[in-house]
Amino acid sequence: MSDSYTGPAEISSDELGSFRAVVELWVTEDGGWVGTCLLEDERLEGKTVTLELGTGQTGTARVNGEVLTGSGPAPF
Repeated sequence: MSDSYTGPAEISSDELGSFRAVVELWVTEDGGWVGTCLLEDERLEGKTVTLELGTGQTGTARVNGEVLTGSGPAPF
């Protein structure tokens, strides 16, 4: 595990399908994780999505604009 990940990800939502994007993710001081994503799709606002990173690892995050707030352990 590392403290950050920058690279490709597939972002999927049960309601909206999946999208490819580049993400930048990092671990926060409190042990959680957050990130940014250049995918701008207003339909994802407020949704919980699954991220599958280019490494094959997966995680769950909530979308708030370009900000991803992770839940559970960091997938990187």
